Amino acid sequence: MEQAYDEGDLKRAILYAKHLSKLDPIYENLLDYALISKESGKYEQAINALEQAIHIDITIPDAHIEKALILYEIDETLQAYHYILSLRATLLDDTPWALLAVLSGELQRLDEALFYANKAVHQLPDAWSFHARAIVYQLQKSYLLANEDFQMALTCDPYNPELWNSYGLFFEECMAFDRALEVYDTAINQFELTTHFLYLNRAKIHHILGHKEDSLYDCEQALEQIPNSGDIWFLFATILHEQGDFLSALHAYNQSLRYIKKDASIHFCKAQVLEALGNIQQAKTSYQRAVKLDKSNTEIRLAFATFLIKHNLSLQAHAIIREGIDYADNTASLERFLQKHDNLFL
Repeated sequence: MEQAYDEGDLKRAILYAKHLSKLDPIYENLLDYALISKESGKYEQAINALEQAIHIDITIPDAHIEKALILYEIDETLQAYHYILSLRATLLDDTPWALLAVLSGELQRLDEALFYANKAVHQLPDAWSFHARAIVYQLQKSYLLANEDFQMALTCDPYNPELWNSYGLFFEECMAFDRALEVYDTAINQFELTTHFLYLNRAKIHHILGHKEDSLYDCEQALEQIPNSGDIWFLFATILHEQGDFLSALHAYNQSLRYIKKDASIHFCKAQVLEALGNIQQAKTSYQRAVKLDKSNTEIRLAFATFLIKHNLSLQAHAIIREGIDYADNTASLERFLQKHDNLFL
């Protein structure tokens, strides 16, 4: 199982883990099976294994924590919060206060979250306790205190890529993009942490700062690790598009759509590239898909209508804008467009 996992063959690792959990259903084997299932996105399978482990020993916190994390990942934050809260009398000193702090913070129960975070730091001043309190301070917009706790967390565990990533995202939220870049550079260059999400988020910062070549490099590094990531392909395509490399951008948009099929933004950008390449009919099809996927998006409708007018399809443009008025929350820009081009629609 470990060899298959180390080789990145999750499918084979799951089969081994499942077999081992059936052959010898002890707590550790069930937990391993659950963790690999979770990493593969098989959440129901993971929860079933975790519940079997919990049935063996309800007082060990590990399976409880993983179950709550899965609930959080599937947007059941309130359920995860109540689940951990209900275990305090069972887990006693092993209650995962840091996790409870983050869950409370996500639910905007910020005073309660800070109480749990302080309890976590007092009871076990490790990286995750300081990280949890940093997240709570960040949610409270107490940025100086958050910065101190992020630094404390990294002092406790400087080789943890998730902590560096969280610290970088903190500076991004503060619009301190140069500081965010310093964080990612330190993680990747100094500590040699080459996890794909560090490269991806550094690529985003380079893109914001206008460092196009550096951004492309980081996208390529991330794609070497996760070649089936639609998000990475989309960012890669966007940068190529901005540089005027339309053929390469088209390829990257198509790759992105292999993994994220129903995203209006990707179809919209693809339409613009196709138009730039002179593939008018294909561009029209991509615009239509974008509009269909996000009917209330006025920016896409206006761009599509402009495209249609440019190619002598004024009546179709009129229909697209009229339809948009029925869907959009704010119709002012659509109505102005109709007035501006009124002579074309007669």
